[in-house]
Amino acid sequence: MARLVKPLLLMVMIAFIAAAGYISALVIERQEALEKVSRYNVAWLVGQAATEYARLEQRVSAFGTGGVDADEVQLRFDIIVNRKNLLETGDVNDFVVSDPDHRATVEQLEQMIQSAQPLVDRIDEPGKAQQLSKMLAALDTRLLRLAAAANRWGGDRVAEDQRQLVLLHWQFSAVAAGLILCGLVLMTGLFWNNRLVKRAHIELHGLADQLGTQNERFNAALTNLEITETVFLADNDLTLSILHDLRGFGVRIAMDDFGTGYSSLSYLRSFPFDKIKLDRSFVRDLGVKPDSFAIVQSIAALGTSLGMTTIAEGIETSEQLEQVKAAGFAEGQGYLFGRPQPVERLVTVAENITIVQAA
Repeated sequence: MARLVKPLLLMVMIAFIAAAGYISALVIERQEALEKVSRYNVAWLVGQAATEYARLEQRVSAFGTGGVDADEVQLRFDIIVNRKNLLETGDVNDFVVSDPDHRATVEQLEQMIQSAQPLVDRIDEPGKAQQLSKMLAALDTRLLRLAAAANRWGGDRVAEDQRQLVLLHWQFSAVAAGLILCGLVLMTGLFWNNRLVKRAHIELHGLADQLGTQNERFNAALTNLEITETVFLADNDLTLSILHDLRGFGVRIAMDDFGTGYSSLSYLRSFPFDKIKLDRSFVRDLGVKPDSFAIVQSIAALGTSLGMTTIAEGIETSEQLEQVKAAGFAEGQGYLFGRPQPVERLVTVAENITIVQAA
């Protein structure tokens, strides 16, 4: 349990950091969008086009009065041409093409510029200034509507981005709260797990003491204690100390389900077991997988070299029995020898065995 909780805590922390980074990136992106909109690029450019158009009209209307000459008119005309080109680029173009009326206004502005160019070039000729002034006046209202629509569009984008920022804030808060809650739950689980493990070790120590004080009630030399590798998962040093104490009382220690864990060999090195019991999965695979016999044989040889009795579990057929004997196992157990029995039946069997031995 402790080994499971710690990786989960690490995963929660990593997920929290990743979520925080992702949402922070989204917030920064929204802030950049707000900064971009706050400069009113679209509204400003469209407004400037309408303003420069009005100035061009004013210069054309005042032409010939002594304060405005042909060069001034040409300058204002060049400016409005430049403004028209800006309406066809970037975000402004996105705004223009988003509405058919906006697109028609810009197209009419482009047509007007093409038609006005010859009049501007010959502005000094009689009647050309009046003709140009009438041509420009026809587009006044549409340009003003375009500028007003651009202002509304910018305001709508600001409002939408602000709404998205608020939504992101609540999403981030919810994710952060959920991750923190998960972390607290896992920490609480780890705390209770440690308490249970500590209590179990205390009880095991008490059991060891009782075994020491009541040694006369049983023949310790005939007592076997089977443990699995999970015993070593928490507080390994304390576990080994208890096992050594039990062995000092004469209890024989057997490693059960050997070979199923990820560090079985390291446990054999850390504690001198009396017996190792091969997990039934290896016996079941005999005759099915070609390499199973080699594995079983190597485990039997390992136990023999370490002075440990080897027991094969899960023997159910005569073929399996012959194979584990051929591999070098000293003992075996499984349904081939007998199935679980009620305690009354076991007592009867034990009595019969005693009678046979006495005879």
